[in-house]
Amino acid sequence: MGELAVRQLKTVYACNGVEVTHTQLDPGQEIPWHKHTEVADMFYAIQGLITIEIAGSNQEIVLSRGESAQVSCGLAHRVSNRGNEMVEFLLIQGIGKYDFRATDDAGEDKTP
Repeated sequence: MGELAVRQLKTVYACNGVEVTHTQLDPGQEIPWHKHTEVADMFYAIQGLITIEIAGSNQEIVLSRGESAQVSCGLAHRVSNRGNEMVEFLLIQGIGKYDFRATDDAGEDKTP
């Protein structure tokens, strides 16, 4: 995935094609447009409001504490903190081989 400009991105579990990452985003930070070819992303909100945008659509998911949402494999998305306070969430990815393919906001692959 390379370096992302986020407050924290810490893998807390990785085994058998499943990875769990504890993530924190400061106000204005984001995980840019991307997709995965084998894994789905499951987001579980711990603190703050997490915004998940789906490329090529007007679909936007906003999660608050205790809420969760899944982004299917192959679906380009961006995750951001549009609020004024830090957000915190668990990102559960699997089952399969992890990859991070940069895309534009229409979902077109930009990874060489």
